[in-house]
Amino acid sequence: MVKTEAFPTIRMKIDRLLKITNEYQFNDLVKAVYCINLCINNRSVLESCLSLNACLIEYEEKGSKRIGTYDEFKGFFDKIYDVMKPGIADDYTVEDFGEVRLRYNDKFYRVIIGTGHNNVYACLNFLPTLARKISREEELCLALEYVSGTIDYFIEENKNDGVVEKRFVLPTEILFYKVQKFFKEHSCNSLKAPIE
Repeated sequence: MVKTEAFPTIRMKIDRLLKITNEYQFNDLVKAVYCINLCINNRSVLESCLSLNACLIEYEEKGSKRIGTYDEFKGFFDKIYDVMKPGIADDYTVEDFGEVRLRYNDKFYRVIIGTGHNNVYACLNFLPTLARKISREEELCLALEYVSGTIDYFIEENKNDGVVEKRFVLPTEILFYKVQKFFKEHSCNSLKAPIE
C-alpha cells in the first residue's frame, strides 16, 4: 500500500481510482497511465498523476476492459476525470518538455524541470558530482540518455497548447497512438530509449 504524508488526499484518490483501474487489462492500463502522465498539459495535477501510478502498483484484479483505441482511452479518461481534475491544493506547474538541457561530459541532455520551488534543476546540476563521488557515473549517463531519448521520441506529439492554468486534459489522439507505437516497438526492460 502506497503511503505518503506529502500529499494529504492521495490515499482517497488512489482508493477511488482503483475502483475504475481494476476493471481494465493491466497492459492497456499501463499505456493509458503513461500517456496521461506524459501529456505536457497535465503537469499541474501532480498528486493525481502519482495516484494513477499508485494504482498500477496496487492493481489486483485481472480486468477485462480494453484501452486499445482512442475512443476507449477517452472513455477511461472520462471515468477518472472527477478524481483527477485540479483541486484547491494543486498549483500551476511550468509545462516544459525538454526545452531545458543539462550538460554532462560535454553532451547536452533534455530534461523536465517543472516548477522552481521543487528545485529539480538545481538537484540535476548536483548529480554529476554525486555520481562521481559514489562511482555511479555510468548509471547517470544511462539515465540521462534514457530521459533525453524519451523526450526526443515524443517531442513532436507532446506540445503545449498555450493555456497557462492548472488543468487536467485528455491527451491528443496523436500522442495516444505514439505511446502505443512506443510500447510496441521498444521493450520496457531496455534502459536505452529510442531516438528517432
